Amino acid sequence: TILTDVTGVQTCSLPISLKAWETVLSGAIFCRTHKSTIINMARVTELARPANGIPKVFLGQHPHPFKVSRRMVGHLKTTLMNTKSLT
Repeated sequence: TILTDVTGVQTCSLPISLKAWETVLSGAIFCRTHKSTIINMARVTELARPANGIPKVFLGQHPHPFKVSRRMVGHLKTTLMNTKSLT
């Protein structure tokens, strides 16, 4: 597993699967959005569906969006609404 901060500058590699990270990071703060991505919901600035139809999520100052699988869009929207209501 490779972890990257929102600037995309710092990365580190850890010998743990994303499935295991889902267990460790369970709760309203983190959400799995794709088979290769878990995001910090507090950093979400935009959820978009561009013309190509592939949903994407933008985080903080990170210049590039992260893919959201079509299967996870509903879960992400629900989690996002719940996260925003907690703040």
